[in-house]
Amino acid sequence: MLSSSHDSEAPSRCPASRAGRTSIAKFRRRVRSRSFDILLIRFSANPCQRPRCQHCQSTSSALVEERSTESQRALQIVPAPQQTDFMVTSMALRVVPELIVFDCDGVVADSETLANQLLAESISRIGRPTTLEDSIRLFMGKRWEDCKLAIIDWTGEPLPPSFEADHRALSRGRMRSEVGSVPGLEAFLMAHRSFRKCVASSSEHTWLNHCVDKFGLRPHFGLSLFSATEVANGKPAPDVFLYAARRMGVSPEACLVLEDSPSGITGAVAAGMTAVGFLGGSHVLDGHAEQLRLAGAHYLARNFAEVAHLLAGR
Repeated sequence: MLSSSHDSEAPSRCPASRAGRTSIAKFRRRVRSRSFDILLIRFSANPCQRPRCQHCQSTSSALVEERSTESQRALQIVPAPQQTDFMVTSMALRVVPELIVFDCDGVVADSETLANQLLAESISRIGRPTTLEDSIRLFMGKRWEDCKLAIIDWTGEPLPPSFEADHRALSRGRMRSEVGSVPGLEAFLMAHRSFRKCVASSSEHTWLNHCVDKFGLRPHFGLSLFSATEVANGKPAPDVFLYAARRMGVSPEACLVLEDSPSGITGAVAAGMTAVGFLGGSHVLDGHAEQLRLAGAHYLARNFAEVAHLLAGR
């Protein structure tokens, strides 16, 4: 699992080496005894704070990512960023959540690919060539009013007066007819009926209610649908998450948030909640997991099966 070739060469006087080897050994035993899907470890750049400690330099040299399934186990070692913080992202929650907060687009509704493709087409029509990748990178996760401001920044021009109406005419019918739920969502909700749940999204209530009714999710969410249109600031501000927690009567620290966008992760973390970077939507591109991690995600999950493992503490 974790390479230990440096242990025999570590200076015997390093105050971090003995404790570090002990804790890593215990960690190895724990990992080998459990089945899990994602493990990300970034070691402290210099835990003992000595200027040239060979032991600490060797333990800070890699970011280890392990993925396993019942049929295979893969190990990949890539260069670690030069940072001095310590973060472990594993399949073991810090707290048992009292409330699971779902983003809508990209977590409940597999809508981000189509929504951003249509938005890219609308922006391209007003003279600024825009790709799907551009739209996902620049506009995903924002409420519409904030999205319009971002489009103005992107194009460098005021939006035509008819832009919003034209875009809604282009997108409304296709979004309602073509968008389905994210794979695995219904099974996850059925298996975790004991958890309280709500939606906290940048989308408007009309869309949230449409998705919940179309996918048959009303028994799971009821009327607990909260929109960033109800608060002063959209994501990445924490407003909608704090509003949802207050309305549900749960402290932010007891909330687990499933988010697919960097702005959503930033907002959830700022709200003091546990943030899971969710990668199960069809819009997820190469590098998206790293964006969520850099935004502050405490955990990463590639699908709802991994979220289930996370809740089970595996």
